[in-house]
Amino acid sequence: NSFFQLFSICCLLLTVNAVSAQNNFWEPLNGPNGVVDVQDMASNSSGQLFLAMKDLIYCSLDNGDTWNLCNTGLPTDLNFEKFVQSPSTGFFICPKEYTGVYRFEPGSSSWDLIAFDFGSFEADVFDIDPQGRLWVGLDVYNHIYYSTDTGQTFQQVLLDSNYLDWYDRIA
Repeated sequence: NSFFQLFSICCLLLTVNAVSAQNNFWEPLNGPNGVVDVQDMASNSSGQLFLAMKDLIYCSLDNGDTWNLCNTGLPTDLNFEKFVQSPSTGFFICPKEYTGVYRFEPGSSSWDLIAFDFGSFEADVFDIDPQGRLWVGLDVYNHIYYSTDTGQTFQQVLLDSNYLDWYDRIA
């Protein structure tokens, strides 16, 4: 019986210690104030952080110590869905129900629209691979495009089983 009591006390002490260690693991950020619903976030090794809310983008250039609203160049009526960080050319964000993505380059102070030139289809998925190619999957079956020049031009992928597997993984 005393063994069980000693065992219970040890387990309790280990649990308290583990919870305390987890609390020390996370460091709270200094804002942004009033943020309730974060849709997505992105960061880079230079300390830039971006938070996407329903229709607002906040950014920090100092690892989250200070925050600013970063909506310059973005329409006010869009719902933002996904951030992607390029290995070399900055950040991209894809709004829901829109036919393009927006790019924020290092040293820039505004977002630039990359309008898709392949019709009025909405982007269902997009990603950037380690080589920096921008991939876009549209809301129509078998329509996948990629760009090797940060979205200036796109080429359609002729799907075979290899590309279909890729699309299924990111969708």
